[in-house]
Amino acid sequence: MPLITERMVQAAFDYLNDAADAAAKARADKILAEHKRKKVFSEMLLEQPSGTADLRRAAAEASPAYWASCKEEAEAVRLDHWHAHQKGKAMAILDAWRTEQSTLRQTSRVG
Repeated sequence: MPLITERMVQAAFDYLNDAADAAAKARADKILAEHKRKKVFSEMLLEQPSGTADLRRAAAEASPAYWASCKEEAEAVRLDHWHAHQKGKAMAILDAWRTEQSTLRQTSRVG
């Protein structure tokens, strides 16, 4: 009985074939979320009329808009990492399947 089933191989191929666009979108969303967080921080920093640089920075970081953009960025990073993990998992399944198939061919020639 094979370690890697045809079902697992098909699921790996399906993910790699079907999820490329979603994975690319997740990567782009992560980059955009990072830039948005930086933009929101800059806007909040500029809204602080006075105070030391440290106080203005603290006020910007404590703003609800900045916190919301940080949460958006964290979710975008999570989704990007999920897609990267799924791709790695699919590639590992396919590599193991190829190795298993090669071993089966070798043993059928010898035996």
